[in-house]
Amino acid sequence: MRAARWVVLVLCAAGLLRDISLHLWKEHPLRASSERVRPDTRYRWVPPLLPAEVEKVSFLTDSEPGSERTAGRLYDARYALCPRIVAANDTWRFAVAEAGKPSALESIARARGYSLVASHGAVALFERR
Repeated sequence: MRAARWVVLVLCAAGLLRDISLHLWKEHPLRASSERVRPDTRYRWVPPLLPAEVEKVSFLTDSEPGSERTAGRLYDARYALCPRIVAANDTWRFAVAEAGKPSALESIARARGYSLVASHGAVALFERR
C-alpha cells in the first residue's frame, strides 16, 4: 500500500512539473509578438474623452467591409470601449475610427460628416456636430 502511494505521488509531481514547464518555458516563445499586446491598448485614451452619458459609439475604418481586418479592428474597439455599444455604422454622434495610415483619418471623417476630436496614431475619435 505504501508503494502505491509513492507511485501516485511521483506521477502527480511529474504532471505538475510538465505543466509548469509548458507555462514558463515553452508557451511564451510560441506566442507571436502581436498576441502579447492587449486589444485595448490603442484605444485607452478614448473613454476619458467621451461624455459619461454616451452609450453608443460608431466604428469607422478604411478596411474593406466584411474583411478579417475590419472584424479584428471592430473587436478591439468593442473590447476597449465596453460597456458602451460599438457598432460598424455612422449613425451616432460619436465615432471611433482606425485606419491603415494616420493620414487617412481626415478623409474618413469628411466622407461620413464627422469632425476630428482627437487622434493618436491611426486611431481617432470623431464627433458629429
